[in-house]
Amino acid sequence: MMGFGMFQLDVPTTKTSTALLALTQDDVSAMEPSPCINCGRCVEACPGRIVPSLLATYAEHFDEEAFVEHNGMECCECGCCSFVCPAKRPLTQEIKSMRKIQLAKKKKNVLEYKEIMDHLADLDLDPDRIDSIFKSSYPVKSNDQQHYDSRGDRTAAGCRFRNL
Repeated sequence: MMGFGMFQLDVPTTKTSTALLALTQDDVSAMEPSPCINCGRCVEACPGRIVPSLLATYAEHFDEEAFVEHNGMECCECGCCSFVCPAKRPLTQEIKSMRKIQLAKKKKNVLEYKEIMDHLADLDLDPDRIDSIFKSSYPVKSNDQQHYDSRGDRTAAGCRFRNL
């Protein structure tokens, strides 16, 4: 049940499409979401063994810290939880929106870090001074680790930075 909703007939179907699910407008409009009844069907259906109802609640309230703490980034967005939910809550959509916010923040931090390091490298500062400037501007959490590739260059989230 993965995929995207198409609301027009002008969208082409390609050879990578594995299935089509067509619903009438009455079926879609009849699905009004209601509060969670804590039945646990979403947890049973989830292939990632996360708790979609809890993550969706965190996403509704924009509680980013709790969302990440409860493994919200592990969701594969398959849609099984939304499909089996008897309350017809849009679990997948809410989790997906919070995941996009988190990924955008991570990407922004990596880009900012790279820009700062490039700028500081141009100033010919001492490497210890650069690290102290960076740590004061962007404190590193205790569970974060610095990663180094085979050449000794620092890496973060798949990006390579010069070793200063």
